[in-house]
Amino acid sequence: MKIRIALFGLLFCATVSAQNIRHDASVKVGDVVPAIEFTILGTGKLINLTDFKGKVVILDFWATWCSGCIHAFRKIDSLQKIYASKVQFILVNSRTRGSADSKEKLEHFASWWYQKNPNFQPLIAVNDSLALSLFPNRAVPTYVWINSAGRLEAITGPKDFEANFIKLLSGEKIADLHSSLFSGF
Repeated sequence: MKIRIALFGLLFCATVSAQNIRHDASVKVGDVVPAIEFTILGTGKLINLTDFKGKVVILDFWATWCSGCIHAFRKIDSLQKIYASKVQFILVNSRTRGSADSKEKLEHFASWWYQKNPNFQPLIAVNDSLALSLFPNRAVPTYVWINSAGRLEAITGPKDFEANFIKLLSGEKIADLHSSLFSGF
């Protein structure tokens, strides 16, 4: 009986500890964002957030089945081209979260997208799991706004995207919707 109680206690502590690790793993507004490595769709090239030191970085969590996400790509591409020296967009597909975006579907999407948009400049990252664990979200598109000092400014949905973009480039604060929209992680 004592062994069962000890084993239960050990399992309970391990479960609580694992939950704390998950909770503590997410980045909070104001925190320095850790170096995250991404694999780029189409080329397989590896990039790291540290490659964009001194720039504003906007992570756009998206999915191939999200028409609003795909529709926003052209606007994001225009902003990337205009503000290339100040901003880097990384379009993050976290297919590991159980979405319908298989490797084959992503490759098909890349072939189709780059054929239609050969000069598309934002980076499209795939097979991500670390960024999703650091910035948990339930909906796409979700935008993660990282300032030029590498600190998390906000996590938002698509509402007020343009206003948030201008604010971040101007050094103003963005209202973080993460705590109200994406709570429960």
